[in-house]
Amino acid sequence: MSFFRSATLLGASQLVNMVLTLVSRILLTRILGRDLFGEFGLALNNITVLSRIGSLGIAPASQYHAGKKQFSPEEVVPTAFWMSLLIGLVAFAAATLGKPWIYQGLFTGDVPHDQAWLVFYHMLPFLPVVIVAMSMAVMLIPLERKRAYTLMQATAMVPLILVALGLWKLVPTLTPLRVVISAQLAAWFWMLGFSLYHLWPWLRRLRFSKPAARELLRYGWQAWPNVILTVGAARFVTLFGAGFVAPRDLSIYILGLNLAEASLAPYTMVGQLVLSRVADDTDADGKSTLQMMRLSWVMLIVIVFLFAVVGPWAVPLLFGAEFAPAVPVSIALCVTGFAHAQMATLSNFFAGKGQPGLTKWGLGAEVVAMFALLAWLGPLYGVWGLVGASIASAALGWLVSTALLRRLINVRLRDQLLPTREDLALLKRSLGSLFGKRSG
Repeated sequence: MSFFRSATLLGASQLVNMVLTLVSRILLTRILGRDLFGEFGLALNNITVLSRIGSLGIAPASQYHAGKKQFSPEEVVPTAFWMSLLIGLVAFAAATLGKPWIYQGLFTGDVPHDQAWLVFYHMLPFLPVVIVAMSMAVMLIPLERKRAYTLMQATAMVPLILVALGLWKLVPTLTPLRVVISAQLAAWFWMLGFSLYHLWPWLRRLRFSKPAARELLRYGWQAWPNVILTVGAARFVTLFGAGFVAPRDLSIYILGLNLAEASLAPYTMVGQLVLSRVADDTDADGKSTLQMMRLSWVMLIVIVFLFAVVGPWAVPLLFGAEFAPAVPVSIALCVTGFAHAQMATLSNFFAGKGQPGLTKWGLGAEVVAMFALLAWLGPLYGVWGLVGASIASAALGWLVSTALLRRLINVRLRDQLLPTREDLALLKRSLGSLFGKRSG
């Protein structure tokens, strides 16, 4: 399967996932309301940060070595499973010991978020599940299980929707927060079970390879700073900016962020194909990667246009009138989401070229700028201070990352920005092939 067809197929699955994510957020906002939706979002954001930082880079290491073929899949898959489980248990133990500091550092501030802490407290024991699921899922791509990965991405929100809807309607004694916690746990276990099922041919012997373990640790350790910076760029605004906004305002920011991220999910997930393609030298010169990056600008224009036209009446209708202020926030945060999606693609490209350390410069610039801007804008402008800090810091990180790409493979800036006629023709052919149509 060609890179662009694989990307189109994975992107199509993410369109399905985008619709289901939208349905899940509609359901969560209806269950929680504006008072609690932001609290749940903050807790989930912080669990995500903890799982990425606590994973010690095992997920990108697993994906890289599954595609590099230095070790057989029978060695890499079970070794990655055991290592991610051990790392997850250690991360959980460390977080449990550090609960007082986590509460003081992440859930208090100018505005405390005690309900968010309650959600975080109940989801923390499942941190190893998140880390193992994350490491297993990304190996489906290099092991030629792209259709399985596509199906998993397309159905990721189904367990959450079914469990949340069922508990909400059938068990009225449960509090809204307990309903959504149970639904989120169902989504995590679905991801883990699905991945293990499709990796079982290589996993069933549960073999542990010391040489593979050493290489996984070595690569993971190299990639770990990038993992921290990547999750920091995407999540630190919420993590550290929440203390500047009240729970109801935080709900507006998080819904706007969710809508922007969901709309760009097809491109973000497609970017994960890049690491495997570059690692096995099928896109060593970056031609396919650059083509995908150029076409993504078309997608951004379409998304912003749709948000501007449809958002003002659709968001109040679907989520409730109290969430109407999320529309302009979501439009603005599309810029941040797009910059992060492009930077994630570049990060995968750098990693596939065996230079994961290059990623740290763009992400590092973004995180430093983010902290400075949050400290300045957050107390003054609340939600829009968070939005401004997010956009400006992401733009800086993107500029640094694109400059590094030009140095690595000697390309011009317009080769990253401007779609060519050949790009658009290929897009047309791929879409036609995806939907069973013949193109000339």
